[in-house]
Amino acid sequence: MEIKEHIARIVREIELSILACQEHVPDLHLDRLVLMAESDLPGLEDQLGHELGLSTDQLQWAHVEAVGWAHDGGSTSFALLPVVAGLM
Repeated sequence: MEIKEHIARIVREIELSILACQEHVPDLHLDRLVLMAESDLPGLEDQLGHELGLSTDQLQWAHVEAVGWAHDGGSTSFALLPVVAGLM
């Protein structure tokens, strides 16, 4: 699968997630998304803006470390990123 197909799938999954949330909270309006990723996906932010009207901020380990967040044990597991995003 090429990068454009990956980006299209990610955008669609995000769109479906937002729609599911809006079913439970009809007044929910999103205009900014914090995207947590292990690496950059060129074009993803542009596509999210174009397709869904969202501005995005990407959060990667380099960003987390740059603001001084540290953790015990030396683990930089992708599973920890949601926890870190909640703290920022």
